Amino acid sequence: MKLTTSQQEVMDRAKARIDFARSHNFYDWFRKCYRFYESNSEEDIDKYIEKEEQRYPTMKDYYKNRYEGEINAITIVMANTRTLKALEKLGLIEMLEEGGSYPDSIKIINY
Repeated sequence: MKLTTSQQEVMDRAKARIDFARSHNFYDWFRKCYRFYESNSEEDIDKYIEKEEQRYPTMKDYYKNRYEGEINAITIVMANTRTLKALEKLGLIEMLEEGGSYPDSIKIINY
């Protein structure tokens, strides 16, 4: 099946995020997703998350769920909604949440 350039870019970016999560631990994933912390130790990341938990009680679960989601082929992407709808129609993804001005959440089917 031939995808448009935009469709292929969305699939490639999403698969790269999923592959990274599957091949790295939580802390490596966190450093990559939140580049501001890329040079921080595991202890520093834990301290940051604990501090966030004080302000936002569900942050620890949020980060954990995002990481586990990517391991299970669920990720966020920033793409044109029409591109995502076309990929969904082709049976390649399932749109889980339309983000509007924020990233969309998708699941890559059979990946």
